[in-house]
Amino acid sequence: MARLSLDLTTLTQSTYLGGSGSDYAYANLAVTADSVYVAGQTSSSDFPGIANGALTALSGGWDGFVVRLSLDLKTLVQATYLGGGG
Repeated sequence: MARLSLDLTTLTQSTYLGGSGSDYAYANLAVTADSVYVAGQTSSSDFPGIANGALTALSGGWDGFVVRLSLDLKTLVQATYLGGGG
């Protein structure tokens, strides 16, 4: 994950998101006053922040995920698997 200046010339913040498998963040779903929501796909059974999610276990070889990060990208607030397969 990365935050760039509005003119795209300066990297202002970045962070790693993922577990021990392969993880791909495909979409920034929303930015609110205090959070950034990101969706993607993972094969990590230890994806961070899942413990209190709607789905807490990887259900296939690949699962979708949604993550809520603090606006400054420093805190993973919540995450959940979305299910999947393959």
